[in-house]
Amino acid sequence: MHRRAKSRFLAFSTVSLLGLLLFLFPWSLSTQTSSFSLSLDLDKFEGDQAASYFDVFPNRTVPIQIFATDIQDASTISLRFEFDPTQVAYEGFKLSNIVSSTSALTGKDFTNIGITLSASNAMSGLIGTIGFRTTEAFSGTDIRLVRAKLVREGQSETVPLSISVLLQVATPPSPDFDGNGIVDIPDFTLFVDAFGSRIDQDTYESKYDLNMDGEIGISDFQIFVTRFGDEVNRAPVFTSEPPATRVVDENTPSGQAIGDPITASDADGNTLTYRLSGADADSFAIEKSTGQIKTQEIHNFEQKDSYSVIVHVSDGEGGQASLAVGIAINDVDEPPRQPAAPTVRGLSQASLQVRWVAPTNTGPAILDYDVQYRASSADSPNAFIDANYDSTAQMVTLTDLTQNTEYEVQVRATNEEGTGAWSESGKGRTLAPPSPPPTPSPPPTPSPPP
Repeated sequence: MHRRAKSRFLAFSTVSLLGLLLFLFPWSLSTQTSSFSLSLDLDKFEGDQAASYFDVFPNRTVPIQIFATDIQDASTISLRFEFDPTQVAYEGFKLSNIVSSTSALTGKDFTNIGITLSASNAMSGLIGTIGFRTTEAFSGTDIRLVRAKLVREGQSETVPLSISVLLQVATPPSPDFDGNGIVDIPDFTLFVDAFGSRIDQDTYESKYDLNMDGEIGISDFQIFVTRFGDEVNRAPVFTSEPPATRVVDENTPSGQAIGDPITASDADGNTLTYRLSGADADSFAIEKSTGQIKTQEIHNFEQKDSYSVIVHVSDGEGGQASLAVGIAINDVDEPPRQPAAPTVRGLSQASLQVRWVAPTNTGPAILDYDVQYRASSADSPNAFIDANYDSTAQMVTLTDLTQNTEYEVQVRATNEEGTGAWSESGKGRTLAPPSPPPTPSPPPTPSPPP
C-alpha cells in the first residue's frame, strides 16, 4: 500500500465498512441515526410491525403510521416524504397522543411534516399517521421518507434516511378464496365466516370484499353465487418475499445483468411477462420474458448508492403481482488513472522544471502526487530516484542534477482508494555549461624593414 495512504486508509476503511452496511440494505424499514430512529408501518394493528408493502386499489386512502424511538427531551421533529404525484397525493396527518400540533408544506412530489411533541419525556411511540390517496391512474409506487430533523434541548440534528413503503396494485378479489382454482363449497364456508364485517373492523379481510366497497355483505354474496362452480385464473406468485435486494458494482457497463432474475411462478401454467416501474425505473431495464434486471446506464457510488424499482409480473389472463426491489451500488476502489507524460524543461545546469495535467479521477479527490526521475541511458538504464514529492500541486523543480544530461520523469497520483499507475516518461535536458570565451588571436608579426 502507498506509504502516505496507510494512515488515511485505516480511518477511511472503518467509515467505508459502516457506510457499506447501510448502502447494501437500502430497503431497511428502520434507519438508525446517531441518536434516534424512525420506522413506517402500513398495517392497521397496534404496535410497530414495520409492514412495508400493501395492496391497494385506485382512489383509496392509505394510512402510514410513523414510529420513533429515542426521542426523549425532543421538542419538534420534521419529516420529508417524497412520492410520485401521478400515483399518490398527500391527504393529511393524524396526530398521536404525544403530539400537540403539526404543520405541512406540500409540493408537487414531496411533503414536509412539522411535528411539535407534547410529551418531551416520551422515549418512543407512534408520533402520527400520514395519509396518501392513490390516483385514478394508480399502477404501483413507493413512498419514501428521505430526511428527518429532530430538535432536542435547543440542539438540532438532521439526518438523511432511506425508508420506503411499497404500494402495489390490488387485484380484484377472486371468489376462489382457498386458491385451488375453482369456486366451491370450501370457499363458501370461508365467505360465511367473514360475512358482515366492515373495513374498520379487525375481522375484515379485503379478499372477501368482492365488490371492493369496504363491507362484506349481500352484494358480495350475489357475486359469489354467480361465480360458484367457475374455474378461476390464479395470479402469479413471486419466489422472493418483498423487499428483494440486488447489488451491482459501480462503473458496470450498460446492459449487464444485475444478480439473479426476479422470478415468479404461475399455478395455471400461463406465460409470464415482467416490467419495471417505480422511482428509479428509468435507470434500469428488465427482460420481459425472464425477469432479469440489467443496467441501463453506468452508476457511480459517490453520486448515488442505492435505487428502488418495482417489478410487475402478469400472466396475460388478468393475474398480476408486484415486488419491491432495492438495488445497491457497490463501492469499488477507484484510484486515479494513469497521468499523461509530464512536460520537462531545463532551468539550469543542475535543475529541471516538471509540469503535468491531473489524470482522470472518478473516485475520491486526489491526495498527492509522486514523482520519480532518472538519467536517460539507452545502453544501461538507471534506476528511478524518488523525488520525495508530497503535494497536490502539478509542478515540481528537480535540483542537484548533472549538467547537460537528459532525464526522464514519471508521475502518479493517489487518492483514498489507492495509487494509480506511473505515467509514461517525459524527457528533458539540463542546460550545458556556457562555452568559454574565444582565445584572442595574437597580433600579426610586423614585417622586417627592407
